[in-house]
Amino acid sequence: MKKSQNTLFADIRSHEIRDWERVCRISKKAYTILDIETTGIHSDITELAALRIEKGNVKERYHTLVKPKGPMEKRIVEMTGITPSLVQDAPSIGEVLPSFIAFLGNDILMGHGIDSDLIILARNLLALGKPLLANEYIDTNRFARHVISEDEVEKKYSVQTLCAYYHLPCTAFHRAMADCEAEKLVFESLVRHLNNQ
Repeated sequence: MKKSQNTLFADIRSHEIRDWERVCRISKKAYTILDIETTGIHSDITELAALRIEKGNVKERYHTLVKPKGPMEKRIVEMTGITPSLVQDAPSIGEVLPSFIAFLGNDILMGHGIDSDLIILARNLLALGKPLLANEYIDTNRFARHVISEDEVEKKYSVQTLCAYYHLPCTAFHRAMADCEAEKLVFESLVRHLNNQ
């Protein structure tokens, strides 16, 4: 059965954790960070990455390039450095999505603006006739907006801005694994910030 964009978004949003005390407790336990890069056109994936975190330590990593179905927007190629030649021999989304979903398992997921990534995953799962994820998740973008006032970051809550705000050693952005690593540091900084308020 085809879901409308609004229904899909509502389904995904129903799993978001917005209890900030619980989020702080989760930060000391286990969660999985995910990030996706696309061609910029629809939900055509070019890269998948995830980090499984337990008690603040990276326990497992998942990373793969993905051969997209269609063309790549020039601005996305320039931003990510993922070129058509880089992904031409990569596996298709149908080949890698089962192992990526298996890696995520029932973990609590985390990411920056993660609902967009979850929508992209949902569209691809539906296209392949696979069941949708029902994992709870934490959006570090929303968490940052709770912890840091707009004037402190000039109303900009990007991962790059938050890394600069917290003086984090992040130099690479807009690649899936680099973003996962940066998001881990941002998340930990937000938790410390909230706990010290």
